[in-house]
Amino acid sequence: MIYKSLLIFIKALEGREITVPEGSVLWGIASDALEMISAYRKDAITFIERDDPVNSIAAAYYACGWADSAAVLGIINYSSIHPDLFCIDSLPTSKKEGLIKKKIKYRNMLSEALSSVDVAPDTGSRLFQAGLRYQCVIKCTLQFGNTFSVFQYDEKSLGWYSYGHAWADLGVRAGIFRIKCNSYLFSV
Repeated sequence: MIYKSLLIFIKALEGREITVPEGSVLWGIASDALEMISAYRKDAITFIERDDPVNSIAAAYYACGWADSAAVLGIINYSSIHPDLFCIDSLPTSKKEGLIKKKIKYRNMLSEALSSVDVAPDTGSRLFQAGLRYQCVIKCTLQFGNTFSVFQYDEKSLGWYSYGHAWADLGVRAGIFRIKCNSYLFSV
């Protein structure tokens, strides 16, 4: 059942298109976003084929985070797939140990990523407002993940941490965030 839910979610990531003129600076960022969405969609499917739901969840949510964060900038078409609307079935007991280890790793990575960046643009600019919004989303995903973790919804928790990290990665790649430290945490 977990795979049926994941495949529905992954399919919803199809059909994203760039909405800004080719050759523009924003087109480059949008192109990067579509490349990441496509790569992680494929990864999620590959993990399903290998009977690895833990990595499939992480990859699918990460792709969704790239899609939603790029759509907020208006650089790809918008068709929201809010991750909380995606029902993940509980994994079998045999997969739980790997899930919990990955969840803890991703929580730590997201928390560290959040404290490793500053909003880069000038405070009077529109992109500064975008940076504040990105920070808010990342903080919320960290809180959502922590809340789900407390109630032992580890699949959801992992998904939220992965989703939030995609926002951090696009924020860095788009120049919305400036890396203060721990650059190894980001897909730049």
